[in-house]
Amino acid sequence: MKKGIYIFSILFSLLYKIGIGQDSQFSQIYALPLYLNPAYTGNTETHRAVLKYRNEWPGVNKAFNSMVASYDFNNIKRKSGFGLMYARDKAGLTGMTLNNIRLLYSYSLKITRDQTIRLGLNVDYSRKEIDISKLVFNDQLYTQSSTSYEQIYNGTINYFDGGVGAIYSYDKIWAGLSVNHLNRPSTSTIDRQARLPVYWHANAGIKIVKNKEYNKHTKYGIVWASYRHQAKFNQIDVGANYIIHDLTVGMLYRGVPIQKKKEFVDRNDALAFTVGYNIVNMNMRFGYSYDLTVSRLASKSSGSHEVSLIFEVKGDDSPYRHKVKIVCPEF
Repeated sequence: MKKGIYIFSILFSLLYKIGIGQDSQFSQIYALPLYLNPAYTGNTETHRAVLKYRNEWPGVNKAFNSMVASYDFNNIKRKSGFGLMYARDKAGLTGMTLNNIRLLYSYSLKITRDQTIRLGLNVDYSRKEIDISKLVFNDQLYTQSSTSYEQIYNGTINYFDGGVGAIYSYDKIWAGLSVNHLNRPSTSTIDRQARLPVYWHANAGIKIVKNKEYNKHTKYGIVWASYRHQAKFNQIDVGANYIIHDLTVGMLYRGVPIQKKKEFVDRNDALAFTVGYNIVNMNMRFGYSYDLTVSRLASKSSGSHEVSLIFEVKGDDSPYRHKVKIVCPEF
């Protein structure tokens, strides 16, 4: 038992010291546009508020839980979008917690009647905390002491961060790229050389309309893909959504099938299934996703659950309000 605790403590200490890992991920990435790309800020008719919760791997004791709340609005006269986002991640038996506050801005450039480019930036403040008292260090296994000589830090660190993004839209096609952690902030109180790797996220998609007239009975499909890269981590998402009336159903594949096979890395991660419903008279959309784990964690993880609640206030009947929006999935 002590040997197991010792190994866990060493591994966790190393991970905390190095500070290298992936940013939080979501299956309904378009239900959280301010997290996906700052250029999506204000990509709405008027105002939008989002609440999201994700419980990852509930079969693993206190694995990962994420909660996000965001608000953004579209200032048509200034061709700008303004936004604010708060995110909280909690993981592990030690209660490692990351709180993040993000300020966002975007600007829309009209190239032609059907072509638009949106540019965005975000500035972040983050606070990472860990309960050091729940860790067991090497010297404690010998001294049986409740404290360790290795506890030279208080388990809390604050840092500022930033990122940029851009989205190109042509009729029913779009492509975007965002880059975060540009200043590579230090996320460890032990080693100031342990800096957060730059995070890259590219995404693209196409909307396939079945009937030309756009109304509440429109049926259409959306196919999209994204690629993420951070340090040695890579991930590919490929998804498809089908919208009929106010109902949305979708499916997502997550993994890196093209990478070289490694002993401790699975090429395939999960299949996610999404269902959503648009409550028009309340300006509200609801989405739920279940991730079916297909990696070697399948027997232990119990999948993942994700819930989204979106409040989006519609504007007047001005056709310009609809034209300024870039096409993208609702979930």
